[in-house]
Amino acid sequence: MTREYTRDEASGGHRWLFVLAGGIWLLFWGMGLRHGFGLFAAPLSNAVGLSIGSFSLAVAIQNLLWGLASPFCGALADRYGAGRVAALGALCYATGLGLMGHSILGFYSGQMLIGIALAATTFGVVFGALSRAAPPARQAMGLGLVSTAGSVGAFVVVPLEGFALANFELPVACALLALCALSMLPGAFALAERKRSSRPSLPAVKAFAQATRHGSYLLLTTGFFVCGFQVVFVATHLPSYFNDIGLPRSAATTALALIGLGNIFGTLLSGWLGGRIMRKKTILTLIYTLRSVVIVLFLLADKTPLTAAIFASMMGLLWLSTVPPTSGLVLSFFGAPNMAMLYGIVFLSHQIGSFFGAWLGGVIFRTFHSYDPMWWLAVLLGLIAAAFHYPIKEDRGALAHAAA
Repeated sequence: MTREYTRDEASGGHRWLFVLAGGIWLLFWGMGLRHGFGLFAAPLSNAVGLSIGSFSLAVAIQNLLWGLASPFCGALADRYGAGRVAALGALCYATGLGLMGHSILGFYSGQMLIGIALAATTFGVVFGALSRAAPPARQAMGLGLVSTAGSVGAFVVVPLEGFALANFELPVACALLALCALSMLPGAFALAERKRSSRPSLPAVKAFAQATRHGSYLLLTTGFFVCGFQVVFVATHLPSYFNDIGLPRSAATTALALIGLGNIFGTLLSGWLGGRIMRKKTILTLIYTLRSVVIVLFLLADKTPLTAAIFASMMGLLWLSTVPPTSGLVLSFFGAPNMAMLYGIVFLSHQIGSFFGAWLGGVIFRTFHSYDPMWWLAVLLGLIAAAFHYPIKEDRGALAHAAA
């Protein structure tokens, strides 16, 4: 395989550290703000009369648009540079947050803009820029660090969102959070890429066509559907579930923050294990299996603030810990030139799962007046995902050889 390096890579320069810092800043705010959207359900119900079903549908649409836009944002970033794409995404994010607190239409419009913004400011675009900028020996570490930044954001930003929603009128709280989204712009500028010596090794259409004939890539893409289903169901409906079983509102804020805290350690651990000790497919198989086990234990336990906190902490360890091995597998299959687009396609599967996780949660609750069927569906899908990841082969695939 041949690969075109930037001047910084060829000379051993350190510009990739600025890309790493920019990616960390983008993931911190982008994932942090998004992680707390479940807290908006009650304030929106009180302020504009939004039902839980309508709220679930809006969040589901946001996640679906995030996935649908990811391959396109990735392809644009691969061709024209990640910095420009991320800067436009930050502006869309701020605009979407500003719209959310004024009306039902504003909330839906804001969620749609935020879905597109997330595609431009988070995983695929950042991973592609970092994979191209970093020396090969630093790529795995860099991907793990930017993934962890999203976990740190979830832990730090969710309490800020809870404070804003508790102490200000909804439009004011949304405006303050929009200012936080604007602070992502410096991170976007740090991702600006110097002109490379050639275009990506394969045109986007050809890269996609060859990737669809890669068996392990298809297994990885299918399995990532389950990740999206599980995490977005929990993030969106956990506050409503806790309210339904009689736990105090503070338990939901605490649980979401603990998921973010556990996420930090889980993401770092999976990135470290995948780079040094275990096969990435084995890590993913274990993560999906353990998610199912943790959910079953929580369903069978007494529901108290303590058991809720323990459940959230354990789920946090298994939350975005899927991202470093998943992105690492995509990079190992195909290399860096088309990384943003090809990871974006995998992430589209994740976001289709996210759509169903958010939307079906509301449908099932309305139908059965209980979230229990949804929890058991999440358990079953976790075991199916574990079975899908086990046969993956971690060798460099057809696209990498085609680029040679």
